[in-house]
Amino acid sequence: MSAEIKLIQNYASDPDLKNAFHVFISKVFPGIDFKTWDRLGYWKSNYIPYSLSQAGRISSNVGVSKMTVYVDGNKYQAVQLGAVGTLPEYRRQGLSRRLMDHVVKTYQADTDLIFLFANDSVMEFYPKFGFEYKVEQQFIDDSQIPVSDFAARKLDLTDSDDYHLLTNLIAKRQILTKRFGASGYGFITMWHILNLYPQNLYYLEKEDVIIICVQKEQELHVIDIIFYHPFDISAILPKIMMTDTITTIQYYFSPDIILYPCNKIIPAQTGLFIRGRFDISGKPFRFPQTAIT
Repeated sequence: MSAEIKLIQNYASDPDLKNAFHVFISKVFPGIDFKTWDRLGYWKSNYIPYSLSQAGRISSNVGVSKMTVYVDGNKYQAVQLGAVGTLPEYRRQGLSRRLMDHVVKTYQADTDLIFLFANDSVMEFYPKFGFEYKVEQQFIDDSQIPVSDFAARKLDLTDSDDYHLLTNLIAKRQILTKRFGASGYGFITMWHILNLYPQNLYYLEKEDVIIICVQKEQELHVIDIIFYHPFDISAILPKIMMTDTITTIQYYFSPDIILYPCNKIIPAQTGLFIRGRFDISGKPFRFPQTAIT
């Protein structure tokens, strides 16, 4: 790298560099916010940005989240890449390529797999670094829709009791899927909750379960279920359905642990790229939505 470009990394304890990161994110990914997530203490040692500093600001970035993942029931050490981008005025200079080369070389020897979720505009970029595109699936049920018996309490993150209820349950949650899933990703789940789902948290006191779900007209989208002991999914579903107009339930994780009813499985073009071991034996899978960076 030239003298004008400086590689900086692992700067979670440096307020000035973190502020530069937040400015970078706001320019490259408008509408995406890391500040609240950072302020609440979720930027920990398992999230490591690798950034290029140029002319006193971050010009390009690749974020690394260290994770334990499961593939077809087997445990692996992995890193997930995210927040990959470059400021518009510094593009077409090969900066993202330099960072990707550096990150892959840093982790390939001691990591079983490296993966990421790409948007449609960069699908041809990642195969250059040994990544393979994988098709995930969407799990759907439109044949066993129960009658609504809504009984969930909507959580309010501005209420300290509700906030602590949420964070405590996330801290002790059980694994959602072992077909292709992960453990210990609460710091990522909290980013999703703070940015995408603050109004979609529902608590069932008897079951001590939190469900992240979104109702769109006649569709119920079950994004995540946060639990720490066994429960009956058939008993829970009616309690999170706000109306009897639901005709389709879609799930954003595999059904190997929570044995939810599912009569349709269709391809989901999620932009998943994987480099390394991925012995899933052809089984349909979906990496948990709230574990994606």
